[in-house]
Amino acid sequence: MGVQVIGAGLPRTGTSSLKSALEQLLGEPCYHMFEVQKNPDHGILWWAALEGDDASRAKALHGYGAAVDWPASLFWRELIAENPDAIVVLSHRGDAETWWNSVDKTVWAAMRRPDIEQAFAEFNVRMRRKAGLGEDWDTPAGAMAYYDRVYAEVVARVPAEKLVIWQASQGWEPLCEALGLPVPELDFFHQNTTAEFRERAGFDGE
Repeated sequence: MGVQVIGAGLPRTGTSSLKSALEQLLGEPCYHMFEVQKNPDHGILWWAALEGDDASRAKALHGYGAAVDWPASLFWRELIAENPDAIVVLSHRGDAETWWNSVDKTVWAAMRRPDIEQAFAEFNVRMRRKAGLGEDWDTPAGAMAYYDRVYAEVVARVPAEKLVIWQASQGWEPLCEALGLPVPELDFFHQNTTAEFRERAGFDGE
């Protein structure tokens, strides 16, 4: 059936909560960076995908009904072309500064760690290259300008009838409306806070 929902939002825009919500709504798994961490062979597939191997990307996403977060969301343009009936969810944090305050302490902090494996460091370099992040990726101004560019490009390129601009605070309703599904009778998922990310990544005490 292919991917029904394409997440075009950046990391730290509620993608973990969105993953759980889409799995609840679709009854199918949703791809997220967590999948790379759980499946070592997926790192090899995305490495190849980042070098232009579409077949490797397709293999990594096989069996998933949705895809959000890096590395999958880096390919939102390709995924839209391959899945023309899918809806696109642009998850966001309201403004670039709010996003930076989160990503600086989490994803960016992990990418700048000197103790990560060299192979993973190179994987991060390849993701930044695919993302269009320049040498100023680790500066507030550079990162926030990138956030604004991604947001603007998605809004400009995705037809309005296919696009859901969404924040986690909005919960189920915008997603259910776009998918034509009833709102579940359970609280919305709010997961992977900054504190939870930092604890999982071993940043405690820093």
